[in-house]
Amino acid sequence: MLGGLPVAPQPTRRWLPSWSRRRPMRVYLVGIWLAAALAVAGAIGYGFVWSAGQARAEAIERMTFRADKAAESVAAGVVDSRAALEAVIAQPELEAVFVTPEGCSLTLPAAGPFLEPRMDLVGRDGSVACTSDSSPRVRGQGVHQDSAWFDRALHTGDAHVDWDGTDPATGQSAVVVAAAFGGTPTRPAGAAAIFLPSAATAMTLADDLVSTDHATSTLVDESSTTIVSSSGGGVLPSADAGAFGGFDAVDGEWAGLDGAQRLFGSAEVADSPWRVFMGAERSAAVASVHGALVREAWIGLLALGLVGRP
Repeated sequence: MLGGLPVAPQPTRRWLPSWSRRRPMRVYLVGIWLAAALAVAGAIGYGFVWSAGQARAEAIERMTFRADKAAESVAAGVVDSRAALEAVIAQPELEAVFVTPEGCSLTLPAAGPFLEPRMDLVGRDGSVACTSDSSPRVRGQGVHQDSAWFDRALHTGDAHVDWDGTDPATGQSAVVVAAAFGGTPTRPAGAAAIFLPSAATAMTLADDLVSTDHATSTLVDESSTTIVSSSGGGVLPSADAGAFGGFDAVDGEWAGLDGAQRLFGSAEVADSPWRVFMGAERSAAVASVHGALVREAWIGLLALGLVGRP
């Protein structure tokens, strides 16, 4: 009381920082701007991850489709070669070629992805009496005598396919289609064989089926763990082939034999131990996603710029 009169209580004043009193609206706008920036960044990041995953899945699907086509081409080439071989050995008195080889002529077109096949008519001593190849090395004395395909042909009679064979005349890996003919069932006069070189097959498939994905073709022999690749220098032995991820998976992402990260799809070659892998470069497969990310980032920055800077 003051002089007997009551004094009204004074209102309590709360202390506020100077920056809060001077710029309350600016702080509010800063919060909005930061929230918008985080939302834009999150949306762009999520969109990129989702789009990259879709691009990977679509690339693997495309590679699987091409691998199916490649496997069909390989199988058809072998089937056509077998049919050509059986047509030749069905000719009457074919064994006369071992008595009078002069005038014998064989022609053999490409068989699917096998561009330079060769047919030999081989006597019991392993020497070639007639061939579709004019190279002197093919007619070496007893060139096929110790070949596994030759021994099998003389003892089984029916046509067979050796997927992991070797052409002794060239020393190269080859698919060998062979059958005995003439003579008697227990002692044929000789054998006919078609050699389908393996080394160039993967390159042929890659050339026939590639696109902007920069795809490679790899043939894996799952029985012998050898591979033929359009990017790995031809036929690779098991010691080098073990690094290829296709021995553990039928599709997915792993490093190709050229060292590039690739997205692979695969398909089995019918009635064989072979599997065909087609691999697209990962960078090429997701290139469009990277471009979209850059565009969206610029759009987001422009939108934030229109809102205003803090």
